[in-house]
Amino acid sequence: MERRSSRRNCSIKFVDTYMNQLKNEGVVWGYDLQYLMTGLLNQHPRAAIQFTKEKSTDYTEFYREIVALD
Repeated sequence: MERRSSRRNCSIKFVDTYMNQLKNEGVVWGYDLQYLMTGLLNQHPRAAIQFTKEKSTDYTEFYREIVALD
């Protein structure tokens, strides 16, 4: 389980580091990660809705917060 969590964190850090910059430049690249994360954790998307509304970009912190809710 620890290994899977580590890989997931690396993927989220990649998005934080590289993909957010492209998205800010106008590149459209698929689904919104915050909704994917709440769905994978079988959580109501209210946290993702709030994250989007606030125009947040720190997906690593968002992931930590929603895992703590689980």
